[in-house]
Amino acid sequence: MSYLLLGKIQTDKLESRFGQYRSMSGDQYHISIRQLYETENKLRISRELKLISHTSGSFDIDLFDNCDQDENSVEIIDDFFQDIEVSNSDIDKVADSLPVITYLAGYCSHSAHKNVKRYKCRKKLLTDKEMDVDNFKLIKSCDRGGLLYPSEFVTNIVLHIYIVTQKLISEKYELQFLKVQNQRNLVMKLVEELLMSKDMWDFSVCSCGYTFEKVIAKIMKSATNTLLNNYCKIKNDKQKGSKTKKKRKLETLSEIKNTSSLLEKKTKTNTK
Repeated sequence: MSYLLLGKIQTDKLESRFGQYRSMSGDQYHISIRQLYETENKLRISRELKLISHTSGSFDIDLFDNCDQDENSVEIIDDFFQDIEVSNSDIDKVADSLPVITYLAGYCSHSAHKNVKRYKCRKKLLTDKEMDVDNFKLIKSCDRGGLLYPSEFVTNIVLHIYIVTQKLISEKYELQFLKVQNQRNLVMKLVEELLMSKDMWDFSVCSCGYTFEKVIAKIMKSATNTLLNNYCKIKNDKQKGSKTKKKRKLETLSEIKNTSSLLEKKTKTNTK
């Protein structure tokens, strides 16, 4: 062989996986067998729930990403997106993914739960874990006592966000969606209007003075961040362009070729 592609013989993916184990186990170097199994289970769960982009194909959802960027700009819904609806047929299509969506809703409940102090407010976010509901099967299989069981109200919010996000990255809407300045706010605004039209929005104010609308906003923000995270990464990688990557690969290959030719010359002189 004139040269060897050493870049192909590597353990980057394996090291990345073990890095995920450590970071998801509390950023500790020595993890236990139990932690390994639990984190592997979480990573496999995230692969079960996928979004399919018209231009980029299917991509995984990072169920544990919640980069809470404070963006105050309000997205005005373009007339182009006004016809987006969530029908019963849309919900039936994602029926198999409901346990994973419920799991994600539990994570979003946890994010909002930290800001809610009164029991009355918290009661709207959570439900009794003893309830025999099919959607709780996944949470129960992973639970060691610390996981939250979301209420039907929270699960409905996350379900609507998932369906709307999938529609926005479909063939009909994706190119226009990419032109929007703040995609997250657009998703939240669309879902807000859909929930209001179905009388599923809560304007109530707790006795502690906390507006429940703020809690809903926190849940929606957490769910939308999670769903759009990997999609944005794919698009950012494409925007950077493949030219620089190709250039870097050519430079690497030329370096390898030069090294191999030098080694070849040295072996020949040593043989002489």
